[in-house]
Amino acid sequence: TKKIEWLELNKSDQNLYDDTISKMKKASSNDKIGFISKLVQICTGANNPENVKIERATEIVAEHIKLNKKVIIFSTFNGVLKSQQISLNNQKIKNYLFNGELSTDLRQKNLNTFLKEPSPCVLLANSNIASEGLTLTKASTVIFLNEWWNPSSNRQAEDRVNRIGQKDNVLIYNLRTIKTIDYNLSKILDLKMKLEKNFLNRLISSVSEVNN
Repeated sequence: TKKIEWLELNKSDQNLYDDTISKMKKASSNDKIGFISKLVQICTGANNPENVKIERATEIVAEHIKLNKKVIIFSTFNGVLKSQQISLNNQKIKNYLFNGELSTDLRQKNLNTFLKEPSPCVLLANSNIASEGLTLTKASTVIFLNEWWNPSSNRQAEDRVNRIGQKDNVLIYNLRTIKTIDYNLSKILDLKMKLEKNFLNRLISSVSEVNN
């Protein structure tokens, strides 16, 4: 089950977002790309534990911890995961980090501890690092603080939890902010998913015709 929640940036984040937009408009075409990542990080709470997504994710975690559920939180930005970790630590919620800044040994240690931990806890995972090769069926709740431009990459991250061995219903939260780049991204993702579906349908149809 997927839930999309649209949230409103707090005033300080909105001011920073608007200021960044103004600077982007004045920048050269070559420099505008860098502003895109900056806008996404502002919306998602990089180095800002008081960001609306960070606070909402902590609320969701607290709700599911009470239900004895393990939770995975995905972001493509390590600064966002650090903000989320600060917020969870403030609430004394047990959590483990899994990102590219950690050594391979420490990443594996954190992952193993999360999987073996008998009590409910949280894995804070960089979706670029954790989207392939992992089986995370010990968790049944997933929160995306931000989504990648490629819908298949997002699905790969989801599939870490929704795999053979999963005994519970999987609940996925996508947190987005209104009147921001998140809206533009959601439209791109919807379009790409439709194109992908049409492509696969045409491919299946073509293969069927050839084989007949």
